Amino acid sequence: MASNVNVGKRMSVIKPYKKFMLVLAITSLDKAIVLTNSYFTDSAKELPQRLNVALWDRSTLTKMTEHTATLDKK
Repeated sequence: MASNVNVGKRMSVIKPYKKFMLVLAITSLDKAIVLTNSYFTDSAKELPQRLNVALWDRSTLTKMTEHTATLDKK
């Protein structure tokens, strides 16, 4: 389904990401979030900033998980 391009030790899913950004550009969505369990490249961070897209990488997901776990204990 996804077109993977080997970039060193990481795999980068390029075509689906670009299609997602195109859909955001032509629809009336106000905000969106793209998640990864890895990290985004500098070039991958450029377009989302212009389209009001939040990028959640491994660090953000870890923080959100820890925050949710803290809330669950209350």
